[in-house]
Amino acid sequence: MESLGSWCTAQAIISEELGIECYRKVGMTNECAKIWVYNGLFTRNHCWKICVVAKMEEWDNNGPPPQCRLNECLQCDETVSGPLFQTIAGRTRRKSGLLSQIVRPCHS
Repeated sequence: MESLGSWCTAQAIISEELGIECYRKVGMTNECAKIWVYNGLFTRNHCWKICVVAKMEEWDNNGPPPQCRLNECLQCDETVSGPLFQTIAGRTRRKSGLLSQIVRPCHS
């Protein structure tokens, strides 16, 4: 889902409609696809500088255990985009039980 999300967000940068269509192709409703696109674009607008560095330098998603702190790009997304996305979308990867390459505390 993470690589798909990155791909669909890249499509949305070209055109919101392309991004929505990308998510629709994997079975999301139109409204669900829209919130995922808007979340990706919002994160890009607010976190792009640090996320470009993270991507180019191939940062790990998390720091060492036991804290497993998120890298700065993921923390920016979590802080800036996360609350609104969770409120509107209602269902995140974590709440859906989908596997992720990001280590999270069991309580989150």
